[in-house]
Amino acid sequence: MAKEKEAEGVKFYPSHTRYNPNGNYYLWIYLKPYSVEYTKPSMSNGIISNISTKPLGGTLAFLAPMELMDNVNHTWESQENIITKLLGTVGSAKQALSLDTEAHQVNTALVYRSSDRRKVDLTLNLSVYEDAYKDVVEPVNILRIHSAPSFSQKRGIGTKVDLPTVFKIQTKYCSKEVPLINFRHAVLTSVQPTFKGPYLQGYPSHCEMTLSFADMEHLSKRSFSEYGKVSVS
Repeated sequence: MAKEKEAEGVKFYPSHTRYNPNGNYYLWIYLKPYSVEYTKPSMSNGIISNISTKPLGGTLAFLAPMELMDNVNHTWESQENIITKLLGTVGSAKQALSLDTEAHQVNTALVYRSSDRRKVDLTLNLSVYEDAYKDVVEPVNILRIHSAPSFSQKRGIGTKVDLPTVFKIQTKYCSKEVPLINFRHAVLTSVQPTFKGPYLQGYPSHCEMTLSFADMEHLSKRSFSEYGKVSVS
């Protein structure tokens, strides 16, 4: 079964038949790597974009943990604060001269300012089945390599930096995408493996690995609308 899965271009962790990706009980997290390069800004679907990506192959799929946490944060600010910033010290001076004991007005409207890039932390568990290196250590090393840049010497003085890999992240059930944790292009900002024994021929038999991802795209309704069944006009 493991060989059949790898032949499809996807490596599954765990790989044995009990956790068949087409089974009725298991959710999988697919990490598809892409190379990325920056280009001249252009308009794509009404959004300015200056990145170009190409799939690299070698998709990794991990059995989803019992908990998945997604972070979506927006900044809203009191209209009074915005006006005060625009007026600068003049506004502060007028408030001081008025001798008003009220420092703030509670009935001012909130004004949208910005949205943070979407972030997600995934804690994945790897355990030995047949080969401690391939089942536990190899996927960690693959992700550590993808997360790092590479250096190559240029003709002149200086070093050329090739960018780290970015990922398309999908949550899938029975090979069908589920609207939970999905990113078109995400950067891998942290790989934190905790290796655990017993050690078999020098390799750990278990690993708890935390991966931190950040979305390359600005957060908008478009970030979710293509993955869910709910339509918001």
